[in-house]
Amino acid sequence: MQKELSELLKKLQLASSIVKKNQILDEVPKVLKHINSHPFLQKIIKDASPIDEYLIKSLIAIGQANNIFFNYEKIPNASKLLNNLLEELKKIDKFYISIGGIIGYHYHFLELLNPKVKNKTNLSLLKTPFIDITKSNKATKELVDIGLKNLDKFSFICPLGGSGDRLNLFDPKTKKPLAVATLNFLGRTLLENLIRDIQGLEYLYFKTFNKEIITPIVIMTSDTKDNHKQIVDIFEKTNYFNRGKKTFHFVKQLSSPLIA
Repeated sequence: MQKELSELLKKLQLASSIVKKNQILDEVPKVLKHINSHPFLQKIIKDASPIDEYLIKSLIAIGQANNIFFNYEKIPNASKLLNNLLEELKKIDKFYISIGGIIGYHYHFLELLNPKVKNKTNLSLLKTPFIDITKSNKATKELVDIGLKNLDKFSFICPLGGSGDRLNLFDPKTKKPLAVATLNFLGRTLLENLIRDIQGLEYLYFKTFNKEIITPIVIMTSDTKDNHKQIVDIFEKTNYFNRGKKTFHFVKQLSSPLIA
């Protein structure tokens, strides 16, 4: 399958448009056979936009059609569910466009699972030079001073997309998993401790240079298990930690497909 996908990827990456890509996929025997043997798919593709058609054919090409469209005709609101899926797949295909979109993602995933070692070579790894910042020395002090001096040019990126169910962290009323950021540590949530750490740096900057700064903070969340909503709720309840709503910037990480 890897060899077939590799050849297909080369052709698709040379295509100048979605229409051309669909024509290339139409020439793949597996895609043609699957569509011809499933009348409901023929109808879906007939009414679909070129990009939706391409995504559906991509799922067939990577062997995931049976998983996605299993009992499709018997599922209530199947059309709506499919449209929602296609909207997510558009984002994923665009995000991984540099490696060939969904098909490229699947191909590279299979490559990682391939146990074959192509080239047996003797590796000789060099030790990376480093500065031990746990020990007081001139180099460490210089780096700390440079970092502190330029703190007003910094922003912090904080990934907060983790779910706490693996830590047995659930809402006592709803029994739904809570975001890890809500975990209590030393009387405060992890999120509050994180903000306090940043405020500590800002205070150090103020004491050193007699200048107040408010560092922009990027919060990365996800839609998985209501993570984004939970995180935003914390910020609203704490009045954005009295830092001002505009100092926080929320971004959602994409959900990647699970290949089984």
